[in-house]
Amino acid sequence: MEMYTSDNNEKFPFSPEGHPRVFLISVWTMIHPYVNTNGSFFLCPADRGPMNFLVVKATPSYGIKTNALPFPESYLYYASFYSDWDKNGSSTPRQRYTSEVKYPSQKVIFDCQASDNPKQIGNSKFDGQAHGKERTPILFVDGHSSNPPWRKWGPPDPSVPAGTGYILSRLDWINIP
Repeated sequence: MEMYTSDNNEKFPFSPEGHPRVFLISVWTMIHPYVNTNGSFFLCPADRGPMNFLVVKATPSYGIKTNALPFPESYLYYASFYSDWDKNGSSTPRQRYTSEVKYPSQKVIFDCQASDNPKQIGNSKFDGQAHGKERTPILFVDGHSSNPPWRKWGPPDPSVPAGTGYILSRLDWINIP
């Protein structure tokens, strides 16, 4: 991500199409040139879904077909890096900058949503658990990664809709203290 942002005036991947197209399509086509041409890089070995196909199939309201997805992938790009959200859960696409992140070593930008059971999706709620109960590998803005248990995460951001705490949290909010 650091190579992408440094080549793009310290901007995070963004598209005015907003959610959900950014996390399912745009971010991957934007960062793909910075990653080895081996497409399997984007697919976690533990993912039996893959995650992006499962989400699209479970959420027809997104209006995205599986053939629109650039490739199978397992990772969730946190919505706060490409949108503003209100208390009602409505989003407004917004270009975000690295300077907005106050604590890059404590701010999550991607997490692995690998599913070990493709049938676990229901009612458009997805909770990848292929790495163990209440664990998900994460990538921080500063480039380091971790796989902490959920109990090590800080409290959800109270300024965003209930139940969305981490993926919509403000860029100045700490995810992992």
